[in-house]
Amino acid sequence: MSFNYIAYAHKPTTTSCSASGNFTSANDINLIMCKNQFIQVNKLGEEGVVSVVEFEVPGRVDTMTLFRPTGEKQDLLFVTIDDTFFTLGYIDGRIETLASGSIDDPVGRRTESGSITIIDPLCRTVALSLYEGLLKIIPFENNKHQFKEAFNVRIEELNIIDIMFFESLGSKQKSCRLPTFALLYQDNQGSRHIKSYEIRIHEKEIEETSFKQQNIDHGSNILIPVPVPIGGMICVGESQVSYFDENYHRSVSPSSNTRLAIRSYGKLDNTRWFLGDQSGQLYLLSLQVSDQSQVIGLTLKELGITSISSSISYLDNGHVFIGSHYGDSQVIRIVDEVKEETNAYFEVFQTYPNIGPIVDFTFVDTEKQGQGQIVTCSGGFKDGTLRIIKNGIGIEELTTISDLTGLSRIWSLKSENTLNQKYLVISFTQQTMVFAVESEELGPITIPGFDSESMTVACNTVTGNNFLQVTDKAARLVNYQTLELVDEWKCPRGTTISLAASNPTQLVVSLGEGRLVYIEITENGFNQVNQTKLEYEVSCIDITPEEGKISSPSCAVGMWTEISVRILKLPSFELLACQELGGEILPRSILMATFEGISYLLCGLGDGHLFSFKMADRGMGILTDRKRINIGSKPVMLRPFLSKDNQLNVFATSEKPTIIYSRNQKLVYSNVNLGEVTDMCPFNHESFPDHLAIANENSILIGQIDEIQKLHIKTVQLHAQPMKICHQPSSKSYGLLITQFEEPESSAVFYLDEHTFQKKSEFRLDNNELGQSIISCTFADDDNEYFVVGTTINEADEEEPSKGRIIVLQAQDDKLVVRAEKDVKGAVMCLHSFNGKLLAGVTGRLILFKWSDQADDDSKDLVQECSCSGGIYILDIDSHGDFILVGDMMKSVQLFRYEKPEDQNVSGSISLICKDYHYSWLSTAAMFNEREFVATDNRGNIFTLQKNEEASEEERKQLPRVGKFYLADHINKFQHGFIGMRMSSELSLPGLNNPLPSSAEPLSQANPPIKTILFGTISGGIGVLAQLPQDTYLFIHKLQQAMANVVIGLANISRDTYRAFRSERTREPSTNFIDGDFIESFLEFDQETQQKVVDELRDKFDEKYINLEELLKNVEDLSHLIH
Repeated sequence: MSFNYIAYAHKPTTTSCSASGNFTSANDINLIMCKNQFIQVNKLGEEGVVSVVEFEVPGRVDTMTLFRPTGEKQDLLFVTIDDTFFTLGYIDGRIETLASGSIDDPVGRRTESGSITIIDPLCRTVALSLYEGLLKIIPFENNKHQFKEAFNVRIEELNIIDIMFFESLGSKQKSCRLPTFALLYQDNQGSRHIKSYEIRIHEKEIEETSFKQQNIDHGSNILIPVPVPIGGMICVGESQVSYFDENYHRSVSPSSNTRLAIRSYGKLDNTRWFLGDQSGQLYLLSLQVSDQSQVIGLTLKELGITSISSSISYLDNGHVFIGSHYGDSQVIRIVDEVKEETNAYFEVFQTYPNIGPIVDFTFVDTEKQGQGQIVTCSGGFKDGTLRIIKNGIGIEELTTISDLTGLSRIWSLKSENTLNQKYLVISFTQQTMVFAVESEELGPITIPGFDSESMTVACNTVTGNNFLQVTDKAARLVNYQTLELVDEWKCPRGTTISLAASNPTQLVVSLGEGRLVYIEITENGFNQVNQTKLEYEVSCIDITPEEGKISSPSCAVGMWTEISVRILKLPSFELLACQELGGEILPRSILMATFEGISYLLCGLGDGHLFSFKMADRGMGILTDRKRINIGSKPVMLRPFLSKDNQLNVFATSEKPTIIYSRNQKLVYSNVNLGEVTDMCPFNHESFPDHLAIANENSILIGQIDEIQKLHIKTVQLHAQPMKICHQPSSKSYGLLITQFEEPESSAVFYLDEHTFQKKSEFRLDNNELGQSIISCTFADDDNEYFVVGTTINEADEEEPSKGRIIVLQAQDDKLVVRAEKDVKGAVMCLHSFNGKLLAGVTGRLILFKWSDQADDDSKDLVQECSCSGGIYILDIDSHGDFILVGDMMKSVQLFRYEKPEDQNVSGSISLICKDYHYSWLSTAAMFNEREFVATDNRGNIFTLQKNEEASEEERKQLPRVGKFYLADHINKFQHGFIGMRMSSELSLPGLNNPLPSSAEPLSQANPPIKTILFGTISGGIGVLAQLPQDTYLFIHKLQQAMANVVIGLANISRDTYRAFRSERTREPSTNFIDGDFIESFLEFDQETQQKVVDELRDKFDEKYINLEELLKNVEDLSHLIH
């Protein structure tokens, strides 16, 4: 049985709708963005748009509208999802549900144009277009701020394009006495018309008015109400934009002869609106109004190209939000004069990166370091891009100092009273060098007070801005101005300094054999205060002070022999705490650090493991909350530095370097996209601010790190629609299938460098040919690796393509060369490499090709070996051994087996073993193994299936669904892989209480107990699906139920209702799935709520021994293991 944990590693990023108003207070200008099932509330401030709160709603948002009840100064938010509406308010800094209700109807067909919500300008009623031939009316009592019982009214217009409420019917009219709406609809002949109706709330009926427009512009698709005193409406069509009221009709056409394809609009004021078309062109529509408030003309001005807009919301002071489904959302600022560099009347003020819709993606580990990256085919039309997503932090290189053989340690020193770190001290095994920044150049210098003929053990800027150098022989204090020696402390005869740690006023040195010396530092010299001898040798020391202080009440040491960390009180060296680490590997680095007000002790071992403890009181040395992760296999050295926003971070060196930081008072570990690092120090100079010096065995890189966050995304602009992508290791390249939608449509294969993503060459398909699939594969008895492309050939007289082509391409001398091509009868929707052969989904047939020699020359060709029919439209193929999983657009999932012939001269065969008898509009499918599978449909469901080998012969033909879950998102692709490095951790969860592999290798190598499949969604989400051991699942499921019992869902919708599996008419409970996003939200609960969950686990789920600290640790560690 498959027990599954599902969570987003990267939440949806596409903006489906937006609204602006005064939501958080009467004085705040708010921007509210909807990203699938997540709503983000922002506020416009002096520095731009900043986030206030983000929350999840229990379903995919259909519509979202702000409204303000009569007499109120603050807006409310009306939201519809699936079969429910609810109204939200921002009260006392929290999102509150003020009303909710059902909008479901047991009969009726959903409208093809999608759900539409409109609210009467006087807030008397809400109208919803959800089902053909029906409008749902929800009356609203302004004086009570309450919704009354909803009712349906029938309308004869079935194909509604848009609806809107009038404010008034024209300039001579006051506000409408009754709520009055206009319908834009299409009749059976394809003509479009406008009708209007009054809503008689008490009678629960509607009545047609005299306002109507027949046979308007064929492409009309948007109605815009015009406020009083002007009144009337605007209709946006393909060839013109028209104004209508009861007596007037005015139109304007675009200055060019291009067809208008407006998809969104946003109100600027009572006479001006922004319009956005599907090419990204932004227009300003203006009404010309007489003194009598009558419209006498319209103007349409092109403002420039933005992202393709799905919504437009005006904020204030010329700031406009462009929400986009296909590209990055933007806040632009309107300007009076055209910008020469962009030929636009605006400048981009803020950008919100969007990786959706994810059409396809591939997972690769190009550096073979267990730090995978995802490359997505994202966006659409002109906003098509590749997005390279890494769980790691990049370094922008400034310069490199090379030829430093024997380098062991580096430090930076400040210059005089500035924050500039002018000097870079480099220690070798038998000497020390110093580099300095002079006139923005970095070069070697001599500091007379330094001992350049000895190895430096420690170096620092200390009190009085003087320099401290500790060598293996002595500690030296050097004046920062004259660079001459001020004082020297020499170690006793017969001893050498093996380790040292310092802060501005204190120094602790180790003389070997457990001997420690404590020295205080003044501006004029050293003062030895105390010494001690421990029973074991010391392996590392730290005396970093607490934040804002210049001395520490204690020091931390790592110990040989007992393999422990100790906290010693200063100056007495009294033992305050000792924690044995276990094992036989020495602590190599130790650091006391304060993140977000919480003190920690970090300890790096010689085998790549890292321990962390919380320190409740530095002076008492109390260590709690022990955790261990693995970040590599080589010694870990810990080096603190400050980020651009002045927050503490710690650089952990190893062959897989990691940066440690804190988010929401939890430690987070992000990979650094570099090879092996042996040491690091901050090197922050006015010529290159916020830089680091990063050392390996023979060079130093000076560079600036990217913004520290969990996932880092790089964008490659394509200005075309990316369709499919694959990686080819042998040529170190990607094969990218793109489509350009300009008439006529065309497709091509791009051959891209795997590091730079620069196009080396391209292969154009025929004019009537569209690419559908591309893979990289090898064939039996052939050492070459090929790109294989599947296409459809579209003939003008065909509704469905009857022909396609399979093309085999080889990368040679940075070009793509055709090695073979095969014409097929049908559309080649998917391809799959299978045991040295090629599987193709050709419309509804599964065909196996082998790579065979041609009789007449040395070339090879694809030869059909066998096939199997029975599908309608094969969308996906996966395999495991001889088993083949097929995902069909309508026939769900089928499992086949390839039967190998004993005689190699005889063709094999493909036979159906079992199938899912539920009909689903499938989107993708994948195999966990030869028995367990996963698939998803276009309703946002995800389900697992399992082959039943112990059942009767008849039952074995069925592929039962054993797990069901509603994600509320549309998955386009599954791919085996993981996010970033796989770190080991100590977990005490049932089923996971055994130590995990110590390596940080990919799943296929390290074989940890948690296997993961990645998925990409149409909303720009990247998720992880993990299989849990049964014991772990059962415990986490109890936690999920306890949380659901304690936390009341938005709109009083329970978590079980939210995640219920959806079909045409019914819902089924979610089974064998853990809602990982919900589980991980436990970490964000306040402590009181967390304790209530623990109490619920104890009282109702028989988990008597659970405690809050252990539960927090395991939820956090489980999330780190999975993503």
